[in-house]
Amino acid sequence: AIGAVPAMWKGCSFPCLKPVAGYFQELLDRLAMLQKWHDVAAPTVFWVSGFFFTPAFLTAALQNFARARNIPIDTVDYDFKVMGMDPSKYTTSPPTGVYIHGIYLEGCGYDATNEQLCESQPKVLYVPGPVLWLEAK
Repeated sequence: AIGAVPAMWKGCSFPCLKPVAGYFQELLDRLAMLQKWHDVAAPTVFWVSGFFFTPAFLTAALQNFARARNIPIDTVDYDFKVMGMDPSKYTTSPPTGVYIHGIYLEGCGYDATNEQLCESQPKVLYVPGPVLWLEAK
């Protein structure tokens, strides 16, 4: 179909339901994130939906925590703490684990004032979620 991402690309790329123009913009955003990480430093808040295989990133963060403390990785896990909605407010990395943003909630809303899930708005399928602190323990 005109404007669709070719099937061959979909087979070896990140999941994306956008037409080809949106796909390219997302690809450029992902590349910019990785390039900045390489050239400057790791971000203080990671755009988790920008990763191709998120489980590998989450495991690597646990490995970093476990290695720094010389403990087995299978004894380490995450506690999840809800932070604010604005990732730019977090200018330093957390003491353990990682901050992430870029999650979306389906079938509900998010009340940022009370930091809790709420009823979804009519005809709104997805809403952006808050920054989360995945605290390694």
